[in-house]
Amino acid sequence: KALRDLSEADLQSQLDIVRRELWGRRVKLREGALQQNHQVGAARRQIARLLTALNERRRAAQAPKGKA
Repeated sequence: KALRDLSEADLQSQLDIVRRELWGRRVKLREGALQQNHQVGAARRQIARLLTALNERRRAAQAPKGKA
């Protein structure tokens, strides 16, 4: 997948961008200005994907090496 090819810094910056988008969509949803309600759930799923990719990297870096 494309997310696994990104660096950790790129994943973190993407995560920040999507979190800001989610916040903006939630505000619009409360105001009644959001036409496509599914965008809120899509942003939440994208955040979960990014966090999963970041956590996989961090766990792989912490894993003991050469354990037999």
